[in-house]
Amino acid sequence: MDYLAVTGYIITRAGEYISVLLDIIELKDAVYNRRYLYERLLEVTDRFDITHAVISITRDNASPNNTMLDEFEAVVQDRWE
Repeated sequence: MDYLAVTGYIITRAGEYISVLLDIIELKDAVYNRRYLYERLLEVTDRFDITHAVISITRDNASPNNTMLDEFEAVVQDRWE
């Protein structure tokens, strides 16, 4: 079974460092293409209303992850415009 863990990291104005687990998503599709991964990530960030506030994403360098980020970035940019 494959999973996508989505975590968040925040530094408060007081300088406190906070980390939270936002969701663990079971990846049920046998082929993890960029659209499938981007939609799963977007579901989580939209649910917490933080899509517009994401400033970095850490992941391994598998090609579906790289292209998923291109898709995610395009959506965030489109929402800002």
